[in-house]
Amino acid sequence: HQSPDLAAFLADYLRFHAAPHDGPVAEVVGEAIRRVRDQTIDVPRAALLDSPDEVLRGFARRLEDGWFIRDLRRARPGDGMPIGRFGPRTPLARAGQEFVFAYGSRTRWQRVKTWFTGR
Repeated sequence: HQSPDLAAFLADYLRFHAAPHDGPVAEVVGEAIRRVRDQTIDVPRAALLDSPDEVLRGFARRLEDGWFIRDLRRARPGDGMPIGRFGPRTPLARAGQEFVFAYGSRTRWQRVKTWFTGR
C-alpha cells in the first residue's frame, strides 16, 4: 500500500523525484519491501473459518487448506502482501473489492519444478 488516494500518491511521487528524494515513496521503496517480506502476520485460512468478521469468514470458506490471508483494509503506507513467499508461481486471491488478499502455499517439490521448468 502506497497512498490512501491518487492525489496523495501524486504528491508523494513528486516529492520523491525532487531533492532530497525523501517521503513516503522513498520509505516504501527502501524499507517496506523487506519489512513486508519478513512479516509473519498472515493468518492461516483455517483460523478464520469461524471469524466474527463476515468478509474474512466468507473469504476463508472459499479457499482450500494451505492458504494464508492478509487483511489490508486498514493498511498504512508501506503495508503489503508477500506475493512471492512460496516462489514466483505462488497462487493469489482477493476477497472481491475488499483489500483482503490470500496466497497459497506450494510444496518444496512444486517450487523445484518451477525452478527447472518455469511452470
